Amino acid sequence: TKRPLQSELYQYQDANKHITSTMPEKVLDTPNQQQRERGNRFICCYCFKGSIIYTGYEDGLICAWSHVTSELLYPLLGHTNRINSMIATETPFMLTTSNDCTVRQWDYESGVCQAVIKFGDPISVGRLSVEYNMLFTACWDKMIRVFDLEQNKIVKSFIASKEAIK
Repeated sequence: TKRPLQSELYQYQDANKHITSTMPEKVLDTPNQQQRERGNRFICCYCFKGSIIYTGYEDGLICAWSHVTSELLYPLLGHTNRINSMIATETPFMLTTSNDCTVRQWDYESGVCQAVIKFGDPISVGRLSVEYNMLFTACWDKMIRVFDLEQNKIVKSFIASKEAIK
């Protein structure tokens, strides 16, 4: 299974203009992105949900693959920098964290981004407490934040390290 080509991503974007919440103005292959990444398009993390494998790339691309046929099912477009963690849940959504300073909530069925939580620094790690419906994030600003997914707000934050949490 290989990473989709930029032309395939543009075709997907053109065919799905109605999914505005997931599409940046430009797909991942902008001149600034090319210069920043310098060809680094490797997989950083992955997770599973049923028969689908989700892969997160260095340039912010997320792909959904069938583990049965090894075919690309759909790309999840929205992040603009390295995917650091992917959290698969029993609920109908997945959470991803990125160096673009966002956490995104994705619908498994459609690949549509349902919510974006913005932070001031890259988010290195995300973990979910299903029991309490809380998202825990660790950022480069040395902070751990507890985000209540029902209230849609940070309910606690504290300095957890003397150095950036990477």
